[in-house]
Amino acid sequence: MMGPIAEVVENASNMAASLDTSVKKTGTQKRDVDYIAEYVSYVNESAEARKAAEAAGGAYDAAGSVAKFKTQMGVGEIDAEMDAFYAARK
Repeated sequence: MMGPIAEVVENASNMAASLDTSVKKTGTQKRDVDYIAEYVSYVNESAEARKAAEAAGGAYDAAGSVAKFKTQMGVGEIDAEMDAFYAARK
């Protein structure tokens, strides 16, 4: 892989190595390790979808994949919580 996706995968690998995922993590460390694993799974799924689309002679729908991942990660709910939090502080 080349480009931004490869950089993200490399950064995630480096972060996972620095967190030593062979040791059972708890609290925020576990959350970080889980988040990295989840994100890497999305990157891999996206790469596979791109390869499949190209093999079929079609275009890869990056926007569709990003929307799917945002839904799976609960980004909309998190954004709503943050909006409510900042609105309450005004």
